[in-house]
Amino acid sequence: MLLLISMAHALSSFPSIVSDHLGMACVPSCLLCHETPAGGSATANQAFAEDLAAEGFDYTDSATLTAALDAVQAGSYDADQDGVNDVDELVVGANPNPGGVDFCSVTGPPEVTRGCFADSGSTSTAAVGVGALVWAYALRRARR
Repeated sequence: MLLLISMAHALSSFPSIVSDHLGMACVPSCLLCHETPAGGSATANQAFAEDLAAEGFDYTDSATLTAALDAVQAGSYDADQDGVNDVDELVVGANPNPGGVDFCSVTGPPEVTRGCFADSGSTSTAAVGVGALVWAYALRRARR
C-alpha cells in the first residue's frame, strides 16, 4: 500500500518519458498507471503500475522507469490477458490495462497540458463547452 501511495507523487513528465522511450505515436494519459485522469494520491494502482513496481520502478527516479519498461518488455507481463506483452501494446498505442481505452486512437488521447498532477485551476469543462458552442455558432453564421 505504501508503494501505491508513494507512486501517486510521481513526476508529471513520466507519460512523456514512456512515450519517448518506447517510440510511441502519442503520449499516454495518466490512466496508464492511475485510476483517475489527473492522477493524485493513492490512484497509481492500474495493472501496468504494478508491472513497473514489480520491476523496481522508483517514482523518484526516471532512470528506474526506463529500466522497468525494458524489464516488462523482456518479461511475460500481460495485464489484460490478451496474449500481447504490455509494453508491446503500448508501442502501438494500445492500453495494456484490463478494460482500458487505447491511447493513440483516431481522436487521440486526452491532452495532458500540466502533467498527471494538474491542479484544479485548469480550464473547467463548462468553459470548454461554452467555447465550443460559441465557435460552432460563429462557424454556422459564417457559412450563411
